[in-house]
Amino acid sequence: MDVKEAIEKRRAYRSLEPVKIDKMLIKELSEAASLAPSCFNNQPWKYVFV
Repeated sequence: MDVKEAIEKRRAYRSLEPVKIDKMLIKELSEAASLAPSCFNNQPWKYVFV
């Protein structure tokens, strides 16, 4: 298999199962995002939770 054929045949499978998103999950995700490293210790991120 050459590179072009591998690229053409690749597939990205995604989970389509419903997930309950509650306030605790949003809190955990926001805490994890705040701990993520940034380039040159520059924190230009803004988060919006809808």
